[in-house]
Amino acid sequence: MSNDSTPLWDVFNEVSLGQGQKLAIIQSATGESLSYAALRSKAIEFSEALSELPYKAVAIVGEPDLNLLPIFLSAAQLGIACVPLSDSGPNEVLADVLGALPVDCLVLSTRKLPGLKEEQQFIRNGVDFFAYVSYGNNSGTPIAIPYLVTHSSGSTGRPKPIAIRQETKIKRTQQSIRLFGVNSSDVILSVSPLHHSLGQRHLY
Repeated sequence: MSNDSTPLWDVFNEVSLGQGQKLAIIQSATGESLSYAALRSKAIEFSEALSELPYKAVAIVGEPDLNLLPIFLSAAQLGIACVPLSDSGPNEVLADVLGALPVDCLVLSTRKLPGLKEEQQFIRNGVDFFAYVSYGNNSGTPIAIPYLVTHSSGSTGRPKPIAIRQETKIKRTQQSIRLFGVNSSDVILSVSPLHHSLGQRHLY
């Protein structure tokens, strides 16, 4: 078992190389699936695409296609932030949340987002998403980029950001494995939206 300081990509890479064609993710609504080998291959392809672009974060608005999920592993490999967001709120709230990010962000969305500059360069793995750029509120002061930025529900006003480091994500995953006795033959069902699941234990 890897320790908490091992980069998330290295942890996944070790596991995926050992599992090969074993199923890693199944999308129950469509019956589509990805093996560990395919998940790793698509993540590497996304990494190559993202490394050519200047953004320090990638936001996913709405529930992504199965083929887009590997981008969260790519972000871990490249050291950029992932920002999963709900697409159920008003456009002005979403724009407010994106504008509050301290870095320029590639935004991939299931629907059109008025007011953002369209980005035509990012089409990989057959992903059918609208692509935009959101320019961050950058003060010029260098900041530490977290691996994951989730948000509160916004019930008390604007959704509040919650920064999660790779080390925290790995620690939570390992705690769940020990707590629930998870092994390689188990299947874990995720029923919550992605923008919520990524902040919890069970997705990984």
